[in-house]
Amino acid sequence: MIATYGYQNAFISKQIFRGSFHGALFCIFHSSMKFRIENFPGLLLAGHHTVSSFAQDDTPALWRGFMPLRNSIAARIGTDLYNVQLYPCLPNSDAFDADTLFTRWAAVAVSRGGNLPESMSVLEMPAGIYAVFLHRGGPATAAQSFAFIYGQWLPSSGYILDDRPHFEVLGARYNNSHPDSEEEIWVPVRRRG
Repeated sequence: MIATYGYQNAFISKQIFRGSFHGALFCIFHSSMKFRIENFPGLLLAGHHTVSSFAQDDTPALWRGFMPLRNSIAARIGTDLYNVQLYPCLPNSDAFDADTLFTRWAAVAVSRGGNLPESMSVLEMPAGIYAVFLHRGGPATAAQSFAFIYGQWLPSSGYILDDRPHFEVLGARYNNSHPDSEEEIWVPVRRRG
């Protein structure tokens, strides 16, 4: 179970889908995508991280290094996995492109004060409002979900992106090699205006 879906394709599709008929069809298809607005209380994570870009996506290698060690984390809370992105600027801004470097994490939730393996780093996830989307499908359909979120839902939602971590929760129903896989996409937002 390694998070390998095409973030590069999701980024490129986000740009292409804004004006294309083909993209409009995907947005109509995804208009039934379930979402909720959640007041996230914050969370402490432990895991591995790397600096990457959409053009040079190191996600598979990051998860391959983390997954064998995840069960050695005694302070672990629950079984969910967290795929986190820390962007230097908002991903829908003109300053962000496929070569923009950002930090990606493969992590699990942990309790404070617990012992961690030496190879693990800690990430404090701040509290805030998130739009949470349920993505169903494997890697091939992830680009469509991200295109809907950034190209269709966000501009008409009454929310704008906030400068906090973006992340996906890979829970019990996540299986990246199965077409019925499910994961939650957490997008940091704040009210427009």
